[in-house]
Amino acid sequence: MPEEKRSQLIKMDKDITILVEKFDTIAKALRTYIKENSKRIETVDEKMKSLDDRMSRIETTLNSINDYNAKIAKEIEDSSDLVTGGFYDLKSRVEDIELNILSSMKKFEKKIVDAMEKKKEEEK
Repeated sequence: MPEEKRSQLIKMDKDITILVEKFDTIAKALRTYIKENSKRIETVDEKMKSLDDRMSRIETTLNSINDYNAKIAKEIEDSSDLVTGGFYDLKSRVEDIELNILSSMKKFEKKIVDAMEKKKEEEK
């Protein structure tokens, strides 16, 4: 085999080896990137599940409050101003509780959305 051809083959072999090393480095970086993002997605999924659980408990509480409110409404006599006034005061308090619960839910949702947006920005 002529010397020139042999040196070309050796050069090509070195170039291929360098390319293989570069591709290996890129593949390792890509695997690491995918692994890190998988962990982030799992964290977001866990937070979403936690939010769903909290919302379920809040809905259950709201349903119980509404049922209790309905029972009280049935038992109140319309002729008694004192009892009727107490009912409306209780109803007002229940509405305040509902508003506080909804406000807390919105704040928690905003925290999760902000965290997700922050992670998206970090990924970029």
